[in-house]
Amino acid sequence: MAAPAREYTEADAPRAVVPADIVGVTDGLGGHLFSQGWVTIPLLDASGISNARDQISDVLARAPEFVDDLPPSHRFSMTGFAALAYPSSFHNYIVRILRKDAAAAAKPVLRALADRTGKQTHMDQYVDRLMVRQGKWPNDTSGQAATAEAWHRDESVDEQGAAMPDDDVILGGWLNLNATEEFLLCSPTTHFTDRNQGGGFGPIKDDAERRRMAQKLRRVVVPPGNLLMFFENTAHMVASRTPPAGTTQLRLFTGFRLTNSHTPIYTFLERTLREMDVMRLKSGQTPPSYSRLNWVNGPVSLDRWTKATLRPELREQRKMLTGTRAGTTYTIPVGGPMSLQQFPSLRQGATAVYAPNPNLIDVNDQGELNEFDAYYPPYDDEEIRLYTPHPLQQAGGVGRPVACDTCGQRDALMYCEGCEGAYYCNVACQTKDWIAGHQITCFRFPTL
Repeated sequence: MAAPAREYTEADAPRAVVPADIVGVTDGLGGHLFSQGWVTIPLLDASGISNARDQISDVLARAPEFVDDLPPSHRFSMTGFAALAYPSSFHNYIVRILRKDAAAAAKPVLRALADRTGKQTHMDQYVDRLMVRQGKWPNDTSGQAATAEAWHRDESVDEQGAAMPDDDVILGGWLNLNATEEFLLCSPTTHFTDRNQGGGFGPIKDDAERRRMAQKLRRVVVPPGNLLMFFENTAHMVASRTPPAGTTQLRLFTGFRLTNSHTPIYTFLERTLREMDVMRLKSGQTPPSYSRLNWVNGPVSLDRWTKATLRPELREQRKMLTGTRAGTTYTIPVGGPMSLQQFPSLRQGATAVYAPNPNLIDVNDQGELNEFDAYYPPYDDEEIRLYTPHPLQQAGGVGRPVACDTCGQRDALMYCEGCEGAYYCNVACQTKDWIAGHQITCFRFPTL
């Protein structure tokens, strides 16, 4: 009788790396992503990582939400996950540059992936948070440990909270901004076995299925400066681990969608970018600045952290209603999603220019920086287009044929120059589609 298959744990799971012979080979990387459910792509060298970390440190030191003179070792989040749920985490200039670079590196691989997954013609990118997780420091002897998560699948939703269309491909991932390897604990190839049902988080509850996942558990290696992309319905888990003492672990989360849709996932996407709001995640959640457990189990710590970290404008009073602390009032972060538009005092009187190009800064006649341009430059149409469906390939380029949006013929040689999201065989097809409704759905330019 054959021995039962071995079930691995986080500590002894075999390492999985991208084969050396396909590193830098677009079609090979796309094929690996399709077959295994994950891939890593080199993006930053050692100098680039160091530069990004220095700039992120500067951003944190002068972020508009935080009090002055916080040390680099400060806990900028109360949660173990340590992803920052503040406008600056989404909109500071360095994360925007990194997202743009990530999209440029990912696009050829996603084009190769689309050839295998269903000939999707468009892609867009998800805006996600910056993670700043602290190890043990003299001023914080416990450090921040990631909250363990059992086997699960991530589940994106549309604006109404329903599961995404079956022909959409949703990829999660992050950019490793550390000088050391990081890992994704997953069961490769499981993205073939299940479609997401929607809901943000899909726990795997069946014991037999969890055992099968454990038998195929791998520690996917994410090298320093590499971008990880994985099918969000790949079964994966999270181990509780604190960064090494005296270190700060940095990740920039992001994700991508392959789609045939020409409209953003959320109709309010452009507004939230231009107003520099806390962004809605692909799970449909707007991330809170603290967890329910922070309030229930640690209101004293939450009160202390809020006063030590956040500017007065971002604090409010809340009274405990039950338990031994009933009637006690604590200082906590303001409720609800934040936006730099909410707090004029955070947008005025800035002392630092964050845009790498000073021409992007709005300066008045007195040489003073106007509004929150001082913190982060405004989004322009070109940058917003990264986060809305745009062609994987320009019409007429080398590669697979693109279908006409009017007649369906797969040799479209024209595209709408307004949104770059609609393809046509000829002017007649373009005009017909414009009259039929593209004049309304064309994302940014309402004239032909």
